[in-house]
Amino acid sequence: MPLASELAVWRELWPRISQQARGRKTALVFAALSLLLVLPWPGRITASAVLRPQESWPVFAPAGARIEALPFRHCAAVPAGKPLVQLYVPDLASREKALQVRMEQQRMQAAISAFDEDMRKRWKVAEQTLQTTEAELQGVQAEQNQFMPVAPYEGRFLLADPDLAVGQWVSKREPLALLVRQGSVWRVETWLDEDDVARVQVGQTAKFFADSATGPVLTLTVSAIDRDAARVLPRKELASVHGGHVLTREKNGQLIPERAVYRVALDVQNIPESMHSLAWRGQINIHANWQSPASRYVRQAIAVLVRESGF
Repeated sequence: MPLASELAVWRELWPRISQQARGRKTALVFAALSLLLVLPWPGRITASAVLRPQESWPVFAPAGARIEALPFRHCAAVPAGKPLVQLYVPDLASREKALQVRMEQQRMQAAISAFDEDMRKRWKVAEQTLQTTEAELQGVQAEQNQFMPVAPYEGRFLLADPDLAVGQWVSKREPLALLVRQGSVWRVETWLDEDDVARVQVGQTAKFFADSATGPVLTLTVSAIDRDAARVLPRKELASVHGGHVLTREKNGQLIPERAVYRVALDVQNIPESMHSLAWRGQINIHANWQSPASRYVRQAIAVLVRESGF
């Protein structure tokens, strides 16, 4: 084998090389570099991340609609049970109006049938028809209620787009706002690959820097690490196509990670009131475990050997 022959030549020439001053210097430099590659270095992992509230309720358009009313401004406090937005759907409105007219006509016919001998015979049929129309109307009104979401709890109202205004048309499933529960804990989330997540442990500290460079540096603590790899990247802003660090491909409207990535959650120790107005994307530096620079390449080489050998 070529490698075995090369090693045999180096073994034969080593006594002669070691006696020369230049050879000794080269050997010392090589040994020092090898030692630097083998010894563990202080660990620091940098990745994109998202700062967002842990308890929140998204507001979106169930279908294409027009904004009819926005009772609350951006960052306003909202009591529980209050409508957050009112959307107008022309098809539902026309169906409701048509059913109301039909129901009034059927009620009049049912009332008249009490005084007409011929109509009295068909009174039961008229009552059943009226009940059917009332059920249809209730179904349309229930469907319309989906376009007027109500706050499930007290919180802070955050518009997805601060320029959103009454009269604008929105598309199906378009995010409109976010209701952050009062007193909710804010958390930072990121997704790391296998090599990086192996160096992260619960309790390690980290720093968060907002991309806008306007907010303060936040101190974080690693609170949770998922054991199972994520099949879908739920935070699209962390994908490489949107300026993040996770390589993804799009499939059926979802972002699929190219490599196995694992969710890492970090708790914020102190977040100023000024950052409660929206979710933030930024960079985190995690103070991870020490690791030698060569360890990653050694693991990759072993994985290739195992795969090629058929085990």
